[in-house]
Amino acid sequence: MHVKIENKKNLTTNLISLKDIILNKIKSYIYSMPKPS
Repeated sequence: MHVKIENKKNLTTNLISLKDIILNKIKSYIYSMPKPS
């Protein structure tokens, strides 16, 4: 029982981390694009 809760918590943390990584990649991509003049 306790292990399941721990696993769920880890999964949530991993998803949040993944989301942050993806957002950072998107931001980097947007900033690296040529600015429309």
